[in-house]
Amino acid sequence: MRSDWKDCVLMKNSFLMIVGQCPDSGVLASLTRTLLMINADHYTAWNIRKRLIISQIVTAQEEWDLIDLIFTKHPKSSEAWAHRYFGIRAVNAAGGGFEAFPA
Repeated sequence: MRSDWKDCVLMKNSFLMIVGQCPDSGVLASLTRTLLMINADHYTAWNIRKRLIISQIVTAQEEWDLIDLIFTKHPKSSEAWAHRYFGIRAVNAAGGGFEAFPA
């Protein structure tokens, strides 16, 4: 019997424990970036990334680059596509338009 699911549960619980105790938003951005490269369907990590965008800790360009990188490994991740849509809406709502994202 494989124990991959146990590793995933351990990783998720460790991540949530660190997030709860992490006052540094730069570390939080790095943790979520790493976790999303491993598991692109991690809802909590995507929601934290949304908060980082709203609070302008992560720029639209940085997020766009991360999403492009994640799509190289997880092209069918519905959560990544939803996050990309969120990013586009956030930039448009701020008056940035599509030119804020590179082609």
